[in-house]
Amino acid sequence: MTIKEQKQILLTGASGFIGRHLLKGLLDEGHTVFAPVRQGSEQKIESLSKSDRLIIVPGSFNEAKILDSIKSKIDVIIHVAAIRGAGKAQKQEYYRINAEGTRALVDFSLKRAIPRFLYLSTVGVSGTIPQQLPAKRDDPVAPDGEYHQSKWEAEKIVNSAPRDVLKKLILRPTITYGECDDGFVPRLVELIKQGKLFLPRNELLIHLLDVRALVKLILQILKEDRFNDNTYIVADSDPVELHQLSDLIMKLAEGRYYRLPEFVFTAGSTVFSLLGRVDLKTSLLLISKSWYYDIRPTINDLNYEPVNTLSRIIEYLNLPRENENEK
Repeated sequence: MTIKEQKQILLTGASGFIGRHLLKGLLDEGHTVFAPVRQGSEQKIESLSKSDRLIIVPGSFNEAKILDSIKSKIDVIIHVAAIRGAGKAQKQEYYRINAEGTRALVDFSLKRAIPRFLYLSTVGVSGTIPQQLPAKRDDPVAPDGEYHQSKWEAEKIVNSAPRDVLKKLILRPTITYGECDDGFVPRLVELIKQGKLFLPRNELLIHLLDVRALVKLILQILKEDRFNDNTYIVADSDPVELHQLSDLIMKLAEGRYYRLPEFVFTAGSTVFSLLGRVDLKTSLLLISKSWYYDIRPTINDLNYEPVNTLSRIIEYLNLPRENENEK
């Protein structure tokens, strides 16, 4: 069963990496998008602002007066906005934006009788490094750090809304890559180019997500009305071996990386913990431990079509860099 093809959508985080890709996909599909955007971030979506189906709402999504200024009937809320990553904010800011901001949106949806709500969470609610592999959506949560804890609190807020009033869906994407990304993969590329990447000697598997595959899935969820009050992990078809990925980058982008004994990374993680550098500890864990996920429920329930990581990264690394200034 599908709902009407063209919908009026409230999209948060439209000026972010995932948000920009999703905004373009929604507009291309003919939807009308209301996008709360903070002052100074409008230029990030300037190329899409000419569309008469994009209504930019100046201000922050977590402010009731900004939400109340939207008078049109909204069919779906897609909540992408968040303070992302470890160590980028104080505890109170993570909770104010990621958790209480989500509460403001849920309250708004209930007050305005908006029937559908899609929340973009993170696989990090299972921990930076999951306790068991592959990590499954029904595993006990183990959020480490303020970012992951705030996202888990947000999930609980979304799930607390009455099912008979609000149809919900929670997606937990893994680390996402794609055009105009400035995250994990571009950092690997830069470190390899500079000869500054150090990896453990042992093999490890990591599980990434192509942003275009995520956008395609969300558009499909909207079209097929797959808001079933469940939670799903989203990742590429299979994890990749980190040395294999680094070898590929080294071949395409030139440069080199080095392999060190595993104890070096264990010691480094301990030191960063003692120094309170959650950001550095997280970065170290992501290149020294395996992290991958079971996406079979996503494939079976949502008809998700995952892609091959290495094939997509080859494609992205060969893209011309005309969008460099957007990073």
